[in-house]
Amino acid sequence: MKDTSEQETQLWHRRFGHLNFKGLNTLAQKQMVIRLPSLKIYTIVCTTCLVGKQHHDVIPKLSSWCASTKLQLVHVDICGPISPASNTAKGTY
Repeated sequence: MKDTSEQETQLWHRRFGHLNFKGLNTLAQKQMVIRLPSLKIYTIVCTTCLVGKQHHDVIPKLSSWCASTKLQLVHVDICGPISPASNTAKGTY
């Protein structure tokens, strides 16, 4: 198997849903993916992976307030332009 460039390594990383490089190389070594080359491990900073690892606040299991009449509390999905755009919209894939 031939070694790959940093750009090709990043492409395979994104194709497999941001799988870590050890996992990608395991797939290549065991020939579990057709035409997956042996990937060099670069010191790549994947911003998508970093965002996914950010801390999230805990969602409370019990509410401190409950509606007592109909329409006292209404949940609505209203959304306008979202900033920043998603990674797919930026054309990183």
